[in-house]
Amino acid sequence: LRGLLLALVAVVLVFGATTNGFFTIENFKAILSTTSLIGIIAIGATVALIGGNLFSITIGATVAITAMAFLFLLKLGIVAAIILSLLIGGGVGAVQGAFVGAIGANPIIVTIGAGAIQEGVATWLANGQSVYPPAGNHSFTFMIVPVLGLPFPVYVFVVLAIVVGLLMR
Repeated sequence: LRGLLLALVAVVLVFGATTNGFFTIENFKAILSTTSLIGIIAIGATVALIGGNLFSITIGATVAITAMAFLFLLKLGIVAAIILSLLIGGGVGAVQGAFVGAIGANPIIVTIGAGAIQEGVATWLANGQSVYPPAGNHSFTFMIVPVLGLPFPVYVFVVLAIVVGLLMR
């Protein structure tokens, strides 16, 4: 642990000395925002690992298709978009879990197949184009506007980490 901490300090010092703007508040906020999104995904992966499953290699595809569903569902309103996209993401994971848990399918094969299916569905739904929020729909902007100076995903990560930590105990 000590060696890892020393390596982290060394990396931070090297980047701080060689990169303009590394030790700025804006960069700190950007790092927090990025790591909070990864942290949210890591919380789910941690629960899966503790639950006895090795891993899921479809996390990226599931996040992508859930985000696409969210953007598409915004026309139903922000609350509906959040709830339905979470249900879609959870449903995708539940189907994979059912194949692995109930049927005894190989988790690697299931996740490779599910990832391929999700990528195909995402490409088909988007018609191979970039996906954007509906024009004029700004109901989701609260997710990108800083709250007390920090990006919204940071708060989501902290709350989720606390809730999952309490549930896991």
